Amino acid sequence: EEGYKTISLEELRLFLSNEMQLPRKSILITFDDGYKSNVQYAYPILKKYNFKAAIFIVSSMICEETSEFDPKMIQFISWEEMEEHSDVFEYACHTHNFHRLENGKSYLVTKPREELMNDLRMNLETMKNPYFAYPYSEYNSETIKILKELGFIMAFSTISGDVRPGDNMFTLKRRSIRPDMDIEKFKKILR
Repeated sequence: EEGYKTISLEELRLFLSNEMQLPRKSILITFDDGYKSNVQYAYPILKKYNFKAAIFIVSSMICEETSEFDPKMIQFISWEEMEEHSDVFEYACHTHNFHRLENGKSYLVTKPREELMNDLRMNLETMKNPYFAYPYSEYNSETIKILKELGFIMAFSTISGDVRPGDNMFTLKRRSIRPDMDIEKFKKILR
């Protein structure tokens, strides 16, 4: 109703690099982890309004077989579901198997360089998409260096804020929308 247009990760990259202009009411919708609930609940709504979105996937959690949806369980998307819903969703990287904590800190800042390289390389090779979201929004200069070495071109935190041309492409902000957020607060975020 407000005239918003959804954009892709690549369109955002082009905008941030001053290679493309976007309409003022452009928005990138993202989901983290690759939950089956994304295709169960978000997909029909996004499809209805001709919107697109990105899901940052923990690639080791992709299911080989599609199972029946159970709202009482945490379930992950299958390869078949990813293909079936690719008219709305694009799938990017969120580690292969390092979406974990060690002593309250993300594996991205606690594991040795070689292990981190291997995990991120596997994630990139599996997803074939050079965009990344940091689990738990934890990263450091070494994490960013590794992402760049592997060929990633953009990475997102969960630090709240908007993005603009000239922003660091490896520390991009996002706005979190939580289940308990009311519509008035949601409207304020969009403004």
